[in-house]
Amino acid sequence: METLGQVVHRTCHLTGTFTLRSGQVSSEYFDKYLFEHDPALLRRVAEAMVALLPPCDVLAGMEMG
Repeated sequence: METLGQVVHRTCHLTGTFTLRSGQVSSEYFDKYLFEHDPALLRRVAEAMVALLPPCDVLAGMEMG
């Protein structure tokens, strides 16, 4: 069974020729939007992050995208 990290890598790691914003060319790219558009995977990532949060009553965050 794949770990969460392996699933995220498989989903988001792209290979090819990519021109980065800096102008540099890369043969690899990590597209975080690919897991953000998969509700089941996004839920797994969010659930895994819960343990990293300090105790709090309210949690807010920026919208994605």
